[in-house]
Amino acid sequence: MAEEDQGFSGGMQDVSDMKIKCAGCGKDITELPFRPKEDQEVHCTDCFRKKKDEERESRMIDVSGKGIKCASCGKDIEKLPFEPSGDRPVYCSDCYRK
Repeated sequence: MAEEDQGFSGGMQDVSDMKIKCAGCGKDITELPFRPKEDQEVHCTDCFRKKKDEERESRMIDVSGKGIKCASCGKDIEKLPFEPSGDRPVYCSDCYRK
């Protein structure tokens, strides 16, 4: 089967003929990086990012009150996506991005 037949051409595809609405906000979706299956839930860019942010936030562990500070700037760290082991430095999100 050709790569394009599977819906993975690498670029944005015009899906306006499919009359797709965002599952989050109901906005019309006219372009996607894939061709969705009929029963597949699809989100606009804004709702997709919001959903991913919410999923990421739900995996965060509350470490406030444990006295964990950023190894770079010294800022108190309240949430992490993992339980720190204590044998490696931990960075706040700002310093980690640098």
